Amino acid sequence: NRFTGFGNQRNWAIDNIPAKYKWHLHLDADERPTPEFVSEIAKLISTAPAHAGFWVPNKLMLGEHWLRYSSGYPVYQVRLFHQDRLRFQNAGHGQKEVTSGTLGYLQTPYLHYGFSKGLLKWFEKHAKYASQEAVAGTESRQSLVQTLRNITQDKVTRRRAIKQLSYRLPFRGWLRWFEILIVRRGFLDGKAGFIYADMLYTYENMISTFMKARRAGLTQEEIGIIEPQNRSNTRL
Repeated sequence: NRFTGFGNQRNWAIDNIPAKYKWHLHLDADERPTPEFVSEIAKLISTAPAHAGFWVPNKLMLGEHWLRYSSGYPVYQVRLFHQDRLRFQNAGHGQKEVTSGTLGYLQTPYLHYGFSKGLLKWFEKHAKYASQEAVAGTESRQSLVQTLRNITQDKVTRRRAIKQLSYRLPFRGWLRWFEILIVRRGFLDGKAGFIYADMLYTYENMISTFMKARRAGLTQEEIGIIEPQNRSNTRL
């Protein structure tokens, strides 16, 4: 299926891949389950939970180094869900869940080898992600008051609100670098933590550059921005 966004791709999988069971787990090619992760899911599903889906944590790995502090562990995404109770929609370079049901939490993480193709490939991929984030940042209509209110909500809503707030901030690259190494104590991850902080410093500056270019009136072709495909079927 032609890729037009993570939300659309996940919905396409729900609709087109024959499945024997109603509970689905989505993992990317650079993500790996552990025996403990599989065991928790098996026990959970055996209880026939009423939730629409579950927030799932992951361990971000740089080589064999777990970026425990600099990655902000635990970070959650909805990856385990009931086929009839939840859909997805594109959001920036990622996806958001769409459901009228409730969401629970898994305790055991899977492993995310996000740099398995090398740092050069990571930068190439994140240049595209930065262009999509720039579109989301310049077109965001959420008020500052609402954003600040959302910071006081649950941890997932708070993380998304901080992201919205970051679009308004200057020196976002340096702020991200400081946040990772000092606020999150990423320096405790050793050299791997410093490498990761430098990578996200560059990524945040790419977002800022794309946003400035859009606001300066450069066309999509002149910037080379990859517009996110935000339309998706969100029926339940």
